[in-house]
Amino acid sequence: NGIFSTISVIEDRQAGFLQAALAGPSARAGIVIGKILSSLTVGLGQCGLFLCLAPLAGFNLSATHWPLLILAVVFTATGCTLIGMIMAWRLRTSSAYHALMSAFLLPGWFLSGAVFPLPAESPLGTVLRMNPFAWMVDLTRSAVYGSELPEGLEDIMLSVPQALGYLSVLVVICGLVSLRQVGGRHG
Repeated sequence: NGIFSTISVIEDRQAGFLQAALAGPSARAGIVIGKILSSLTVGLGQCGLFLCLAPLAGFNLSATHWPLLILAVVFTATGCTLIGMIMAWRLRTSSAYHALMSAFLLPGWFLSGAVFPLPAESPLGTVLRMNPFAWMVDLTRSAVYGSELPEGLEDIMLSVPQALGYLSVLVVICGLVSLRQVGGRHG
């Protein structure tokens, strides 16, 4: 997904490609946006491939609310890409990147309800529902299952406002971190 493809920032920095790009006439913000969009394209392409294969895995997509699903996919891919970019611009080695991913992102994913269902009526379930990844999972499930939500998921709230807030914060942080790392100058 977008998180894994952002490691190219570290690799480009180590290989000297990033230095060459920054020395060129391109606006530095354009380089940052290009890196973000290329990683986002990878994430969206993978989601599109999985959506094409979903019927083969037994998913009935006839009840799917497509505009909401597209929104969920774009939100999720954008969030993952921005998190990866923030980490990649700050870290100097791919091993540090993988360590941080293993320490924070994988547990966030496991505790999102994507792999294991979240406990519905418990204090732990309430805390876990504060996980931004859980909002993305809820949004995706709401879109895919529509009115045919599996048992235990009937009370899913649409997470569009939370996701928009989360993405807004990530955009600001990623912009500040990225432009600070590349110097923030134009051209």
